[in-house]
Amino acid sequence: MNSETTKPTQPSPLTRQEHNLLVQLAEGSTRTQVAKAWDISVSRVNLLMREVEKKLGARTTEHAVAIAIRSGWH
Repeated sequence: MNSETTKPTQPSPLTRQEHNLLVQLAEGSTRTQVAKAWDISVSRVNLLMREVEKKLGARTTEHAVAIAIRSGWH
């Protein structure tokens, strides 16, 4: 999620941690890799991602990434 996309259409509803998680997953990290890097459990990563999907109205992680890119949240 880089600056080559459009400007944000509205402020992101995501917390900094949720945004960082979405960026890490969009860049190809697995949930297990994120958990190890952040020193948290995979269950916590899964919970954070469910919150991201809920806030964005996304059905999947990929859908959440697409919404964030289209919205210009990078």
